[in-house]
Amino acid sequence: MQNPPIPATSDENKDIIASLLLRLFLSADLAFIVLHVLYKTYILNSSYFSLKRDLGYSEFFQYTKFLWIIILLIYIIRKTRVWEYLSWLAVFTYFLADDAFQLHENIGRSIAGNLDFIAPFNLRLQDIGELTVLAVAGMILLVMLTWAYWRGTQAFRNVSKDLLILVGIMTFFGAFIDAAEIGVTLGLFIKETLGLIDDGGEMIVVSVMLWYVFRLAIHNGQTDDFLHTRLPGLSKRKRT
Repeated sequence: MQNPPIPATSDENKDIIASLLLRLFLSADLAFIVLHVLYKTYILNSSYFSLKRDLGYSEFFQYTKFLWIIILLIYIIRKTRVWEYLSWLAVFTYFLADDAFQLHENIGRSIAGNLDFIAPFNLRLQDIGELTVLAVAGMILLVMLTWAYWRGTQAFRNVSKDLLILVGIMTFFGAFIDAAEIGVTLGLFIKETLGLIDDGGEMIVVSVMLWYVFRLAIHNGQTDDFLHTRLPGLSKRKRT
């Protein structure tokens, strides 16, 4: 006679819920990527299907994900009273504002208007201005995070390590791949492929961020399972 299944613990049920939610987010990201390809191959006519369209369908989905992350961080702060999470709240608020209002594009355009030199690597002065804005904003946010990390609990520090890894991956897609897309001279197909990797990769990373913060929230900010402990070459998992 087959033994009855062992019921999952409460924490396991929460992880299952978070995992299902991540699959839903990634499915939506994949759908937007497919719609972008269909638009680029002239099967769909509306530019709102493009991943690069300002205020397009996929961009509004990104706004929503950032907004949900912000709401979840507020919940975590209220539950844990770990005020250092305000630094991450500032980071994701900046991400949402930058995406929604094109902050680095608009400010970068103003900076470019005051520049007068030939940019390297086939970049435009506009690109130099945008990278300058991103660098300054990144430095300010990094100072805030460093201060919070120094003051925070060990659990907060572990969460911060995970989020920094994810932000670093997002920056790789949003800045370095984006710059490569602009500077590449290897033909239209390569340029479009880099553009798809840039925007599609950024969408997927933000979905993983949302999953991570949601999982932390449903555990009421208490977890001993961290992403950075699973990466090859790092030390074995430490309990906090």
